[in-house]
Amino acid sequence: MGFVVVDTEGQSIVTEIAIVDENGNLLLERFVEGNLKEVLLEAKPFLESSLIVAHYAEHDKVLLERSYESIGIVINLQMDCTYEKSKLFLPDKESYSLEFLSQALFLEDKNKFFNKDLAHRASYDALFTYHLYKKLLEIEKTRHLAQIVNPFSSSKVDNPFQEHFDDTSLYKGEFSTLLNMITQIKNDPNHQTKSAVVLAKAGNGKTHLMMRFVKSISQTNRFLFIGKPNDKKNILLHIYTKILESFIQKIDASPYSQLEYLLAKSFAGIITQNSSNQKIKETLDANPLNIYTHFGKDGSLNRVKNWKSIERAMLKWYRASYGSDLVSLELLKALIKYTFYVDEHRRDLVINYLSAKELTQEQLQQIGLQKQDGDFNKEVFALSAIALFGKLSIFDEPLLISFDQLEAMSGDDELVEQFAQNVKELITQTPNSLVILNLFPDRWREYEAMFDGSVIDLLGKTKVYLERPSNLEMREMLKRRGNNCGISLEHIFTTHFVYKDILQYDSIRKVLNRADDYYQSIVHQVTLPVVHELSLEEQFKQLIARVDYLESLHQIKQPKIEKKVDFNIKEYIAKVYESKKAEYQKLSIIDDKNDNDKLKFILKSIDTIYPLSIDFFKMQKVMPEHVKITTEKYTYVVGFLHLEGRTFVNRIKNFNQLVVNYDTYQFRLFRDRRESEIKGKVSNNEILKLKNAPNGNFLIMDKEDRVIYETLYQLIIDLKNRDIEVQIESLMDGACLMFKDFWLCKLISG
Repeated sequence: MGFVVVDTEGQSIVTEIAIVDENGNLLLERFVEGNLKEVLLEAKPFLESSLIVAHYAEHDKVLLERSYESIGIVINLQMDCTYEKSKLFLPDKESYSLEFLSQALFLEDKNKFFNKDLAHRASYDALFTYHLYKKLLEIEKTRHLAQIVNPFSSSKVDNPFQEHFDDTSLYKGEFSTLLNMITQIKNDPNHQTKSAVVLAKAGNGKTHLMMRFVKSISQTNRFLFIGKPNDKKNILLHIYTKILESFIQKIDASPYSQLEYLLAKSFAGIITQNSSNQKIKETLDANPLNIYTHFGKDGSLNRVKNWKSIERAMLKWYRASYGSDLVSLELLKALIKYTFYVDEHRRDLVINYLSAKELTQEQLQQIGLQKQDGDFNKEVFALSAIALFGKLSIFDEPLLISFDQLEAMSGDDELVEQFAQNVKELITQTPNSLVILNLFPDRWREYEAMFDGSVIDLLGKTKVYLERPSNLEMREMLKRRGNNCGISLEHIFTTHFVYKDILQYDSIRKVLNRADDYYQSIVHQVTLPVVHELSLEEQFKQLIARVDYLESLHQIKQPKIEKKVDFNIKEYIAKVYESKKAEYQKLSIIDDKNDNDKLKFILKSIDTIYPLSIDFFKMQKVMPEHVKITTEKYTYVVGFLHLEGRTFVNRIKNFNQLVVNYDTYQFRLFRDRRESEIKGKVSNNEILKLKNAPNGNFLIMDKEDRVIYETLYQLIIDLKNRDIEVQIESLMDGACLMFKDFWLCKLISG
């Protein structure tokens, strides 16, 4: 049965009626004006054949029944009430009038919001009741789906090959940085391996980011995941074993594993360069995966003949390129056998051989391989195998070798040192790879203190920090997780205090876990867990949030209080300001990155109280140190350029190009007055371009600007060091009132 939306006017008898169908079309609009029977008979077929939706439906039901009774007709009406439905699904609203709900839910008809001057016309009210009912059906559908699906039930990624929701808007820049390193390796004529350290606190997405690699590059690159080693004497073997485990993972829905893709593509590339068999070359040129299906039936002489030709080409390539290393040649023969065999049992034996397991003579005969020499060294074997995979990947794509769970090595100094030395050797011996170490920042500092300079230079040259995203980003992430499950989170978390509580935590995982607590509580009526690990300050914030909620629920309105700055806070800010003013004349090193880092630190420290997010442009070209700041209304790009000469010219040119390309952004480039004056013609032309751009400006940071900037930075440092006991909201309110004309205060205050 479909539905119609009905609105009536009148006290005891209908004086006006409007009926809207389930598509929002006006079916009937009549004023009675003495024609009651005619109007009611015209409306009767619509009312009897459909579910009738009305706001305050009991009123409309009684009015209609009385009206029909007055003309001698008994009518059976099936009703649904948007007033009662709203109270059920939106328990926190101050009012449930059609006017209030239409405005509160931003309902529109013909691109116009509810106008109270047009209300109480039956057709007008019916149309907005229709939009309200559709919204309530949406909420009802979400609530029903929520009984089955929980977007927050899984928050921890144990390994990158798992399937979890991935919000690619988070850590987009950091991910691009790592992808760019892979591109650099691929384009390097020597295919030299690079390394990066990904640093993040627990629960902030290191392994999740590696999962993104698996999803995004699995069709091209091979992702190899290695956990913590335990045996300090066999670290390379551990790494190699885990590499093999990763290699045998299937790629998405493909019947082929990572290893099969690597061997097909690399063998095809090598064979087309080294084989004299034209037919084989043409077959592999058409599709490298043909190597598994196109060279004769299993057990046939034709297949044996073709594979002998392939083996000769492969061994010829290796000897010509890398010499006659016996261990590597035997490993290459094993990989050729693995590709040749169709029988899974023989393939499993080859994998056992590749993983340095001891095979019987009979098993070795089954796969046509020889037993390793008596002085067989598994660590040498493992390093040779890893290096061989790197050499083969040159004909495919760079390998991505990711180390995780390394924090657990803490406390075993010898293991840590041996691990570092072995990874250094792996990087040196293995070409065409990106090696990533995933670590907590404090653990990296601990390990770094043990390493010698060569290890630090090799492993830690590139650091990628995964900072906890801003509250604005986290809130959007929660919504996207809901949308991914078909659930509009706004229909579940309907009060602001819920988000306030959820977003107070310092890691993505904790935020998701708290979101799960609320989801279970709201949807399944599970008691909301009390979080005992909160500090007194966090518990106080949570209490204030709940008081706000109760006040809104019971329509308790506190008198509006004018914002004032506490005298002591004001005095402290003035004291810091005067100290920075005194320091201005002292000799100091003015550094672009240092200024930029201070700005990022300030913004990161206040993103819980101001709706903003920060990013930067990822470009191959050299850029001024800068931050891209997105508020609710605008995007600002703030840069610092205290350098001179050709470096200044190149960076400001690239900055000016961004100004042209992103004409909706506001760009500001700062230079400290204490630096030497820019005199070059080209440089000054670029400065003039920036100043004349409608969305750009070049600004000299004079004494007052510098003192205020350093004051804001110092205030937050003092707060972090607990030198002052005050809420950050009060501190920033005070600073922004005192320095209301300063550019940063204007920006964050909106």
